[in-house]
Amino acid sequence: MGFADDQVICLQTQLTWPVLEEAAKKIGLEINTEKTKIMELIDSGKDPNEMEDLNYKKVSDFKYLGATLSTKNDWSKEISIQINKAQKAVFSLTKFFTSRKTKVILYVAIILSCMIAKLGRRPNKQRET
Repeated sequence: MGFADDQVICLQTQLTWPVLEEAAKKIGLEINTEKTKIMELIDSGKDPNEMEDLNYKKVSDFKYLGATLSTKNDWSKEISIQINKAQKAVFSLTKFFTSRKTKVILYVAIILSCMIAKLGRRPNKQRET
């Protein structure tokens, strides 16, 4: 029997679940119902445990490839996580911040580039209204 840990599988509908289970069995894999979680992108209002009387946990968000995905397409949690990581990076480098010029160079090279890579653009400054 083979094992495949931490797999993310996207299904269009609940009806494709039996097809997935059958395909897994053909190649010697078994889906662990205790570890399996379901996240609906569009809430059907149905209990995931109605699927063939199996016990699946329904989640509203999970981490995938380093990013936190949510059912509400809310990126505020992910942005907060990335800002926190950036702040930790700044704090860990404080001993190197001997001059303003060094601080700016390190900020642009490390912190800002990480934020741009994660967000896909420069973060906007929030305006007070």
